[in-house]
Amino acid sequence: MGGGLIRSLGGWSVVKSLRKSGIFEKGDERILGSGDFVESVYNQAEEKIKYQLPAKELETKAAALIGRKCKDWKIEPKVLRSGSHFGEVSRLGAILTIQLVNELGLSLAESARHLGVTTSAFAKILRRQNLINYE
Repeated sequence: MGGGLIRSLGGWSVVKSLRKSGIFEKGDERILGSGDFVESVYNQAEEKIKYQLPAKELETKAAALIGRKCKDWKIEPKVLRSGSHFGEVSRLGAILTIQLVNELGLSLAESARHLGVTTSAFAKILRRQNLINYE
């Protein structure tokens, strides 16, 4: 029978006759609806993507942020990435955790890799700060 566009147009025979007439309807098997609806979904997705940073740019921004904060706090980045739980290192890690997730929009896993901790440790930091809730 076909899905999405094919079904909404009335089946393959209708689609074939429209194509022969030179009428082409936008379709995507992941989106149910008319060609106009599919087009509007594409446009909304493109609008949202415009404001998302490419992965490479995010990596660069994250590294720069970590570098700046480490310099401000007089902590070597390799010490921060060692996973130390010692005083200032731990506090800086918590601050960077929040900034990497909330300001840069990195995932927990990506942020944890930048700071040399596990994703679960990273989630605990956020939970302690009442920024995420897994209950």
